Amino acid sequence: MSTFGGQDRGQSPSPKQSGVENSKSSNRITEKQRQVDEITDIMRINMKNLVDRDVKLSEIEQRTENLCETSKIFGETTTKLKRNYWWKNMKWMIVIGISAVIFVIVLGICIYLLLA
Repeated sequence: MSTFGGQDRGQSPSPKQSGVENSKSSNRITEKQRQVDEITDIMRINMKNLVDRDVKLSEIEQRTENLCETSKIFGETTTKLKRNYWWKNMKWMIVIGISAVIFVIVLGICIYLLLA
């Protein structure tokens, strides 16, 4: 019979060769397990980051809603304040206008009485 790798084809591998193969197989399994553990750790970190991101997005969404409500209230308040000051200014304009008319009438009467 011919030999292949120092063995006859019909014979089982020697204990030394089978130990080397088992060691290589064990090393491969250990390496694959290490890679799986590494990927699992990365996925855990990614999931934690995803949850953290979701929490932050929820907080931002809540802040945005609060800001929107606050801006509406601010807009309403400024509109009321603008109207209030417009009426206040208008009242002063009316008072000044009436005072000017009274002043002109009194001045006219005084001049008429002085010339008469």
